[in-house]
Amino acid sequence: MSYMFFGCTSLVSVNTTDWDTSNIDSTTYMFYYCNKLESLNISNFNLNSNVDVSYMFSTVTKLYEINAENCNETTLEVLINALPSMTSSKKGVINTKTSTDNLISLASEKYWNIFKI
Repeated sequence: MSYMFFGCTSLVSVNTTDWDTSNIDSTTYMFYYCNKLESLNISNFNLNSNVDVSYMFSTVTKLYEINAENCNETTLEVLINALPSMTSSKKGVINTKTSTDNLISLASEKYWNIFKI
């Protein structure tokens, strides 16, 4: 999945609900230069802790909402580590069924809020 949406400067949202992501080993530069990306539905993403997420969201400045409804804790931790930092005045939102103190703490360090749905 590396470079999949690289340079898609007009991309505003992505829905990956029906994708099988169980065998992914890299998402490097996946959304690089997706300057207009605002929302992402990764509700069925399944990543392990060895997935390379380097620069997955680099240069993504407008992303503010992620639907990660069915993601497990490992997938969420990997993705949160890859997310860009928001600002205290504009926080991002991650909607998920998985909400642990560890994930909440990790997300809040980058000004993302986790909402359990």
